[in-house]
Amino acid sequence: MSANGRPSTDQSLGQLVSSVTSNVASLVRLEIELAKSELTTQVRSGATGGGLAAAAALLALLAIVLFSIAAALALALVVPGWAAFLIVGAVYVLVAALLVFLSMRRFKQIKGPQRATVALDQTKTVLTDRAAARAAAKASGVSAADAGLLEADERARVAARDAGRQAAAGGGAGPA
Repeated sequence: MSANGRPSTDQSLGQLVSSVTSNVASLVRLEIELAKSELTTQVRSGATGGGLAAAAALLALLAIVLFSIAAALALALVVPGWAAFLIVGAVYVLVAALLVFLSMRRFKQIKGPQRATVALDQTKTVLTDRAAARAAAKASGVSAADAGLLEADERARVAARDAGRQAAAGGGAGPA
């Protein structure tokens, strides 16, 4: 590579292919790491939702037991002691309802590895476009070095376009 980051003209086609292969392997490895990271976050959210659902089920079971005891005491003895059981049972039902609501919100947040999917789609597009550009360059008689320079220029244009779109969408204020 020359000082400006573009391939030097004295690199062989084999060296260029080796460089591209290495870069593609790195890109795929990084996309797999991104997917793993996203899935880990999603699994943690799902586990929290599952724990809340289990707690709600336990409290609902306790409420059924307490309501059953309260009903039995009310019918058998007709004394004020049963009112305490009904109040405690009602509190358990309210807490269980709250936990069910919270667990449903957590489960709805699970959407899969969205950023990794977008990154993979972008990579496919770039590699397809690169192959088409190289084929067109080869068909028109452009050398591998010149094709590399054209490709670097195209990458810079695409990066500038994407940065402009991100800024227009309010995606960020740029590097800190």
